[in-house]
Amino acid sequence: MNGWKNQNRTGDDPWDMPSKKGEDRTSGPEYRSPQFSALVAVKAEGKGEETSGSYGTGALGAFLGALLGAVPTLATGYFGFVSGWLALLIPFAARKGYRLLHGARRGGYAFAVILASSLAVSTATSAFLTYPYGFLAGPVFFLLPIIFSFFGALACRRGLESYVNPKLMETMAQWAKQENREVGGTGELYAAKQQWIRPLKASILLSMFPELALAIFLLILAAPTDSLTLIFASLGAIISVFAVIFCLIFPSLGLLQPNAVVYIRTETGKLWRVVLAQLNNQEAYRFTHKSGAIRVLTWERLDEAERELAKSNIRRAMADMERGSILPGSLLYMALTPLEGLQVQKENKWRWKVRYLDSRGRGKSVSIPKAYPGLSLTPGTPGLNAPVPFRWGLVLSALALTLAFAIVGGMIGAGLEGPPKPIQRAAATVQAQM
Repeated sequence: MNGWKNQNRTGDDPWDMPSKKGEDRTSGPEYRSPQFSALVAVKAEGKGEETSGSYGTGALGAFLGALLGAVPTLATGYFGFVSGWLALLIPFAARKGYRLLHGARRGGYAFAVILASSLAVSTATSAFLTYPYGFLAGPVFFLLPIIFSFFGALACRRGLESYVNPKLMETMAQWAKQENREVGGTGELYAAKQQWIRPLKASILLSMFPELALAIFLLILAAPTDSLTLIFASLGAIISVFAVIFCLIFPSLGLLQPNAVVYIRTETGKLWRVVLAQLNNQEAYRFTHKSGAIRVLTWERLDEAERELAKSNIRRAMADMERGSILPGSLLYMALTPLEGLQVQKENKWRWKVRYLDSRGRGKSVSIPKAYPGLSLTPGTPGLNAPVPFRWGLVLSALALTLAFAIVGGMIGAGLEGPPKPIQRAAATVQAQM
């Protein structure tokens, strides 16, 4: 299996070198992955069990970091608003504090300290926020900091690997870079540009404004007179918000995070779809310590060393799948999917809707946003060279749907109000004076 070159034009790629014919370094019983080779090299240097750092300062740093991370939760909770997402700052700040004060480079100890500090601080935060209400009568949502801190600490565990074994990733990347240069290749890698999808994002946001603006305007008009017509028209505009979301916006939401997926076309012309976070979750093919649990794992987030390792591991996974050493339907097939028998069902200015055969021969459909520079679904044809356009049709459709719901609501309100009452004028008497 050969390599590929990056189509984002972000710099020189050492894989853009011709491969040697008949040479395939990713197959055969003697092949060892960069992770395996790097681990052997690190342990051979005596650094695989590095224990520098202090147990005491690490625990202190984790506790102080957790306290600092709890400040936003305390600040918002004081006003009765508790966000679990803000509570995620507690374990991440604890991990940062552990690193800053040079805690011991022991993975198990570091995780235990961060987990204990996060749960202790989050429990104290919840108790402080619940105290004015009484511990038994307090709102249940005050328990969110504890729950989110626990899962946040689990997400932090992988990020500790780069601290516990600081030389491991560097050595792995060196092995991968060497392998990538030796293999070379004529394939292509397509990574999305988030800027290319911004016009679609802007059109989706703009399509939400007419409903809200019209609903507020009608409520302002209805306030002085308590007009049922205007009140129900405003209610219709509010209902149209949900109609627009479910009917118009939901079908486009899957196009807004294209940078979580990369596409690879091998020298044979086959197109592969790679979900970076899912592939990184496979221990045998991991290429970064970034978990992607909180922030989406994208190609742009990877540094040069991580990209080198990702390319090596992706190629190795491809070779394993094509040799049949990976069972069809396994988790790896969900992370790295060959689009066999690719056929375009629908196409517009923003996406392709394609159908392909999965590892078990069943037909499946997937939408591919047009956010990948150079990507073409048919080999040999010109690839994408410009961002997607603004979607005016979506905005106008949302506006038309809003007006329709508002008119229907106004008609219902007018029916409930009944016919307008005639205006009664006081009888006027004219007295003539002589």
